[in-house]
Amino acid sequence: FNTGSNDVYVVKNEEGKQILLPAIKEVIKEVGSFNQSADISSLLERAFMFLEDGNWTEADVYCEKVLDLDPENAKAYLGKLMAELKVRKEDDLKNCATPFDNSNNYQKILRFADDSLKNKITGYVSFIKQRIENERIAAENARIAAEKAKEARRKECKELLAQLKVINNGINQK
Repeated sequence: FNTGSNDVYVVKNEEGKQILLPAIKEVIKEVGSFNQSADISSLLERAFMFLEDGNWTEADVYCEKVLDLDPENAKAYLGKLMAELKVRKEDDLKNCATPFDNSNNYQKILRFADDSLKNKITGYVSFIKQRIENERIAAENARIAAEKAKEARRKECKELLAQLKVINNGINQK
C-alpha cells in the first residue's frame, strides 16, 4: 500500500481489524517472525497429530517443513525421532525396546533443545538402559535359581537311588 512518501503494510489482527504498519525493515522482520512462528506452531501441531494417528511418513514430512523454516527446532527433531521409532506419544519413548541415543535425530534434539527437553529425552534413554539392565539381572538370577534347583533335584535323585539300592540289597539278602 503506497501512501506517497512512505510505504505501509495493511495486516489484520485476530479480530479481523486492519492495522497499518510502516514499511520499516525492523517492523517487517517482526511481522515476518510472528507469521513464521505461527506457521511452525501449526506445522508441529499437525506433525504430532499424525504421530498420534500412527501416520509416520506424514509426521516426518511435517517435521521437515518445520525444519525448512527453523533448522534448529528441537521439537521437530523430537517428532522425527518419534516417527523413526514409530512412537505415538512422547512419554512412550521410554517403552522402546532399545536405547535410541545413537539416532541422529536424538543427537540433534540434544544439540538444540532447552534443558527441560534435554533432561526428559536423556531420562527416557536412561530408563530404557536401566530396564534392560534389570531384565538382564532378573534373567541371570532366574538362570542361577534354575541351575540350583536342577542341582538340588540331582542330589535328591542320587539320595533316593542310594536308598533304593539299600532296600534292594535288603530284599536280595532275605
